[in-house]
Amino acid sequence: MTGVIKQYRLALLLQPNYNLIMDLRQQCIELKVKLEPIADELGYSRNYVGMVLNGKRQNHKITSAVYLALEKRKAELRKLIG
Repeated sequence: MTGVIKQYRLALLLQPNYNLIMDLRQQCIELKVKLEPIADELGYSRNYVGMVLNGKRQNHKITSAVYLALEKRKAELRKLIG
């Protein structure tokens, strides 16, 4: 049963406007997007990136990089499924 639930959740995550329902941090967890490469690339600590995703800080560079990483991961998953 858990395999069916995981497939269903993955199908929901790959829908175009699903990011409106789930916050960025939760999407990163569900899609297994690592924050360390984003933090290293931008020169911020992983803790600061986490605070931005949790809504405690604001940083548009980090938010944009996370959106790009999520879209890249979604494209990879779509390619695997289809």
